[in-house]
Amino acid sequence: VPAPAGAGLAILPLIVAFEVGDGLMRHPLLAGVWLASIGALMVSQLPTYSFKKFKIPQDYALVVYVAGGLLVAGLAGAPWRTLTVVAVLYLLTLPFAYRSFTRLRREAERLHDGDVDDDDDEPQSGAGRGGGAADDRETQRSTHLRPV
Repeated sequence: VPAPAGAGLAILPLIVAFEVGDGLMRHPLLAGVWLASIGALMVSQLPTYSFKKFKIPQDYALVVYVAGGLLVAGLAGAPWRTLTVVAVLYLLTLPFAYRSFTRLRREAERLHDGDVDDDDDEPQSGAGRGGGAADDRETQRSTHLRPV
C-alpha cells in the first residue's frame, strides 16, 4: 500500500471515532492491531491499483466528473463519513487488485512460454528469410512487445 493511502488507513479508527463517538474505536488493543496490520500492508508486496496513469474513457467522463463533485461535496458537508467511505472502498479494492495482478501475470507467463516455443522453430541467423534491415526491425518490435 502506498504511503499516503497507508497514512489515511492508519487514522481510520480515529476518523470513525469522530463519527460514532468514543468507545471501541479508541481501545488501545484495537488501535495496536489496526496499526500493525496497516504497517504490514505498507511493507508487503501486495499489488494495488495505481491511479497515476488512469485514463477516463470519453463515454464515462460525465459520470466521473459527477462522482468527483459528489466527493468534494461530501468532504465539505460530512468529512468524517466521506473519509470513512473512501478508506473502506480503498480497502475493498485490494482483493480485486491482487486477483487482477495474478491473472495478468499468468497471461504474461503463458504468452512468454508460447514465444519461447515459437523461437525454437525459427532459424537463429535469419538465413533463409532474406535477412536485412526489415528483419532486424521486426526482431526489435517483437522483443519490445514480449512480457518480462
